[in-house]
Amino acid sequence: MIFMNNNKNEVELEKLKLNIAAYNFKDELQKSGTLRKQRKGVNIMKKKIIATACASLILVSGIVVATSIKKSNDSDRGLGDGINNAVESGYVANPNAEGTDNNSTIANTELSNINAKITIEDFLMDDVNLSTQILFEFDNKIKDAVNLDKVISIELTDLIVRDEENRIIYGGNNEERFKKYCKENNLNYTFCEFNENYMNCGVNCFNVMKDKESNSIKIMYNMYTSDTYPKSKKLYFSFQTIMFNELVMSKEKKLELKGNWEITVDVPENMYTRTDEYYKVISCDNPDFNIYIAKLTNTGFEIGVIISNIEKPEEDVIKKEDFLIALENYQNGKISKDEYDKKALWNKEYNDLLTPIQVTDYNYTDGKSGKASYVENENGKRFKFALSPARRAKTYFIDGNKYDFYETFGMTKYDATNKIKVILYYYGEPVTIALEKL
Repeated sequence: MIFMNNNKNEVELEKLKLNIAAYNFKDELQKSGTLRKQRKGVNIMKKKIIATACASLILVSGIVVATSIKKSNDSDRGLGDGINNAVESGYVANPNAEGTDNNSTIANTELSNINAKITIEDFLMDDVNLSTQILFEFDNKIKDAVNLDKVISIELTDLIVRDEENRIIYGGNNEERFKKYCKENNLNYTFCEFNENYMNCGVNCFNVMKDKESNSIKIMYNMYTSDTYPKSKKLYFSFQTIMFNELVMSKEKKLELKGNWEITVDVPENMYTRTDEYYKVISCDNPDFNIYIAKLTNTGFEIGVIISNIEKPEEDVIKKEDFLIALENYQNGKISKDEYDKKALWNKEYNDLLTPIQVTDYNYTDGKSGKASYVENENGKRFKFALSPARRAKTYFIDGNKYDFYETFGMTKYDATNKIKVILYYYGEPVTIALEKL
C-alpha cells in the first residue's frame, strides 16, 4: 500500500499494483534457483531474512515501503483493512510513552546537545504485527543540519525491541549494535540465529506528518514476523541512531542523529490475552476443496484450502525469460508500455494458471476490475484479502496434483458473525464455502 497526495492517489495506486504483480512474479522466479525447477511455496514473510526498507517507490514481495506526508485515513497503518478495522474498533494502545536525549549529535559534524524527544503515541500487537506510531520532536538546532521540508523518511537503523521475558521482538539488521545490546543486557542470542525467543522480522515505515514550525515528524513504524509474536506484557524500545533521508536535487542524502533513547510501554490486556476463534465447514460446492483451517483473529480472517485434482501447468522458459527482460526494459524506459503489455499479457495468462484462485480485483494488464475472492458476513458486508507484508499467505502446488491455498482477509473479530461465507474465484468461477463458528 502506498499513500500519496489525494489528487494522485488513484493513479499511483494502480501503478503500484502493476509493480506488485510483476515483482512478485520476478521475485518468485529468482528464488526458484533455476527456471526449470518446480516453483516452491510462497509465504509472504520468508524465513531467515530480515527485510528493512523505508521510503522507497517500489514495492517488492514481502516488503511494503512507501513515501508519504499525509494519510487520507487516520486509522490506516499501511497493513491492510483487517488492521485498520481493528484499530477503528479500539484494538490499539495509546501509551504516549516518551524518551528524551538532550545531548544527541549529528554524526560527522560539530552539532551537539540537540534536544530530541521521541514519543510512542500508539501501537498494536498481534501474532504477526507490531505497529507503532512514533512522534519525533527536535529543538531548533536540528535546522542547522536537517531540512525537514526535504526529509522523505526517518529510519531507526539500530532499533531493538525486547519484552519483559527478554525475548527479542525485533532485533534489527545492525549486527554490531545487536551484539553490544545483548552483552549489556546479559542476553544469550546470536545475530540472525532466530528461535522461539528471537523473532525473525521485517519492517516497513512511512511518514505520517511533518511540521517544520515545530520541528516534528511523525512516522508509522511497522514490524512484522514470519514467526509468531509472544503475548508480551511490556515492550522495551531501544535505539541510538535516527537516520534522516533527504531528497536533494533528485539525490538522496543521509544524516545521522546519534544519541540514546529508551522507551518502555505496557501492552494492554486485550493484546496479551489475545485468542483465536475458529469456524467449521457447513458446506462447500466444490468437492475438490478441503478446508483445513478457518481462523478468526483480532486483525484478520485466515482460511487454508487443499485443492485436489489440479495439475500444475508446464513452465514456458523462453517466454518467462522474455517477460523479465521486457519488465526491466520497461522500467528503464527502453520500451513502451504497449510493448511491455504484450509480455505482461502472457505473464497474466500464465500466472492465472499458476495461481488458480484470484484474490485481487485488479487486472494489471488492462486496468479493469476482475473477480476477486472475498469473505461475507451475515450482514452482507464483504471483506477483501489483506494487502499486507504481515499477512499469512501461501499459494503453491504440492505433490499428487494438489494445490495449497492460504490467505488472510480483512474481516476481524469486530466484524464477524456466527455464520459467514467465503467466495473463492477458482479459474474465474466462484466456489462458495459456508462456515459457522465452533
